[in-house]
Amino acid sequence: MADNPEAASENAEISPLRVFIAGGTTGVGFVLARQLSALGMRVTATTDQGSQGAYALRAVGALPVYPDLTRISALYSVLTMAQADVVINAVTQVVNGLPQQPRPWRADAERIEKSTQALVEAAGQAGVRRIIHLSMASAYGDRGGATITEETALSQSNPLYQAAARAEAAALDGAIPAYVLRAGYVYGGHSEVSKSIYDQMTVSRAVKKGAGVAGWVHEDDLAGVVHLLVEKPFAEDEPLETIYNVVDDQPATPDQFIMALGEAMGIGQPQMSGFGFSLRSPDPIWLGLLNDAAIPDGSKVRAELAWTPRYADRSAGIEAMMRTWRAAEAPTEPAALPEPTPSDKLALPS
Repeated sequence: MADNPEAASENAEISPLRVFIAGGTTGVGFVLARQLSALGMRVTATTDQGSQGAYALRAVGALPVYPDLTRISALYSVLTMAQADVVINAVTQVVNGLPQQPRPWRADAERIEKSTQALVEAAGQAGVRRIIHLSMASAYGDRGGATITEETALSQSNPLYQAAARAEAAALDGAIPAYVLRAGYVYGGHSEVSKSIYDQMTVSRAVKKGAGVAGWVHEDDLAGVVHLLVEKPFAEDEPLETIYNVVDDQPATPDQFIMALGEAMGIGQPQMSGFGFSLRSPDPIWLGLLNDAAIPDGSKVRAELAWTPRYADRSAGIEAMMRTWRAAEAPTEPAALPEPTPSDKLALPS
């Protein structure tokens, strides 16, 4: 039978979009895996949570994979297997949750930089058509609380900010159209960091103080921007470098966010402590995340993508986060036992 170019073209148009998510079990990564799979897209996502992460991704329709995210060859193999059209890099989000979290910041910085460089290189070799790199608005550093746009360069004041800048450069310097989303601090019901801080406050109410005004965004809202970019039609003249600040409408300090969370939890005023009694000096990276002050201007993404945050009012976002946790913790009805058949019944002695 002769080839039919028109039929081939139609099949190409209706074939499902293929998406690869690096960091599929981060909060926003998981939300995207669920949403995009539900739309019929073929989603492949990485997890570093072993079988637990794999089961969670399978449950929402995504294919879990376990490549070494710092090895180009490993990433090339899974990208080729997935036949990915779009790559979403959510690896940076492990350090972009609530800033009260203690982490091995320097190891995180090295991993973010190396994994992004490897992913971009592998994506170029595998024929990926678009990269969406989720970065962190906190890497603007301390700007004295000034409002800043995407034209502002990221800070070089500590190794984490430097790694974030180099990761962005890797994404933007490739030959593939790339979108960098500088997200405010991300919170939500699928964020391990948000749940960890919540659990800590439930037990002791104590969290670290933070006075730096910053941008924030709910994981569902950040996923909404990514979703718009995933579904954006491919074009020959698509720009290679695009940066968006993605934040809600209420800049706040870490202390203000925690106070709002404590109010929603019904525990009253949380106990916010510094590092005065610590035996070791706190990592300057952590101090920067808690206290550096800068307000990202999010008007560009609103104008160009017609995006509006669902949770512009943070109290609604915190309530949605807590509803997710309550739903996960709610007891389920035990399954009804089947009626015994005659052969299952025990004969009683006469």
